Amino acid sequence: MILLAMTGTGLAQSRGSLDKRLTLVEHKLDSAALGEMANQMEALRQQMQNLRGEIEKMQRQFQEIKGRQRDIYSDVDSRLRELEQSGTDPSAAKAPKQAPGDKRHSADGATDHGTPSNGGARQKKDQATGRDQTTRQSSNATDSTKEQTAYERAFNTLRDGQYARSQQEFHEFLRHYPDSQYADNARYWLAESYYVERHFDQAKEQFQKLLDDFPHSGKRPGAQLKIGFIQHEQGKLDRARKTLGEVIQRYPNSTAANLAQQRLRLIGNERQ
Repeated sequence: MILLAMTGTGLAQSRGSLDKRLTLVEHKLDSAALGEMANQMEALRQQMQNLRGEIEKMQRQFQEIKGRQRDIYSDVDSRLRELEQSGTDPSAAKAPKQAPGDKRHSADGATDHGTPSNGGARQKKDQATGRDQTTRQSSNATDSTKEQTAYERAFNTLRDGQYARSQQEFHEFLRHYPDSQYADNARYWLAESYYVERHFDQAKEQFQKLLDDFPHSGKRPGAQLKIGFIQHEQGKLDRARKTLGEVIQRYPNSTAANLAQQRLRLIGNERQ
């Protein structure tokens, strides 16, 4: 009996010791789990802060983009409103029309009314020459009318805000009339149609073609200005500063120079 009692007591003590050990292990496991959870929560909190910072940064960038977009549309819309009020492109000079009945002048300055001096043969020759000249003048007048109509159709399409269609029509015009008196204007407005849609690579290509092909065009200041704007939009700030500085230097006291100065101030503020 004593032996059994001692054995029972030993088992009870062993069981109590085991329970203590299990409890201690459970506490350690709970502490480790809680610590791991705390670490995970801290990591999640840090990620949330980082994400919040990224979101705020993206919101600022978005606002900047919206501001630039407003500048673009404001610039183009103001131009198109002016053109809409005038009904056509004010910078496109109309070709002087030559009257088909212009009188011919002889070498000494006297007016030649077609009076024959060598008989009927000369009269017939003069009549034939006159018919040929009238035919050529009529043909040239017809071609000039078609040319002007094609240009105005493309321009009016642009003015109506149908940019993709106007691009097709301006390309078609330049293909048919590469030497037209309207060619530089057509090239400029083609570039503008790409610019307003933020197709900057295509716009820059067309503006550069204008600068390369039309050294005396009145559209050159605007074309170079827009190239500087595009470089700014594409993040090429050094190139933009150089291009805009050239606009100010080459065309001082012009509208293009004033706009270039405004954009340079904006670039300076972005760098701060």
